[in-house]
Amino acid sequence: MVFHNCLALAVERELLTANPLGRVRWRPAKNTEAVDPATVVNPTQARALLDAVRQVPGGERYVAFFGLLYYAGARPSEAIVLHWDDIQWPERDGDWGWLRLRRSQAAISSAWTDTGHLGPRQLKHRPIGTIRPVPCAPELLELLQAHRNLSSSVDARVFSGPHGADLRNETYDASGKPPGSTR
Repeated sequence: MVFHNCLALAVERELLTANPLGRVRWRPAKNTEAVDPATVVNPTQARALLDAVRQVPGGERYVAFFGLLYYAGARPSEAIVLHWDDIQWPERDGDWGWLRLRRSQAAISSAWTDTGHLGPRQLKHRPIGTIRPVPCAPELLELLQAHRNLSSSVDARVFSGPHGADLRNETYDASGKPPGSTR
């Protein structure tokens, strides 16, 4: 798709007379892969992960973050821009609430931007303004409520980095790769 768009830009700038990919016949293979249940985090593993995060110095600030990824299936780029008013709390303890995921802020290498960062944008693969309602389990609501007392955000964001700044992926990503790296 990216290559096709590059060729389309070359046509637009009159560097090519036509996009040659339009003449190529190709059909993508049908995806028949199923998710292997052995590779999906189960409740026991999720609780162990959250307990391990609590044990790391300063980790208590990130328990609700990882809980949001597990319980709500949120992407990190959606979690870091979640605001407190995006959470619909239930009327009674033990009931389910709702999250209204409405924005995303993907980590991106400074080599791909003029400013070195990418601001909030629409949800991935969704039109601008789309809100994705996500059921919020009582266990996640409990983590979010505990996190509320630890929040140091300078605005309405649920998660923030040190001193209220943006939560950067280097803070929570232990993959050892710098953002935007392909190594």
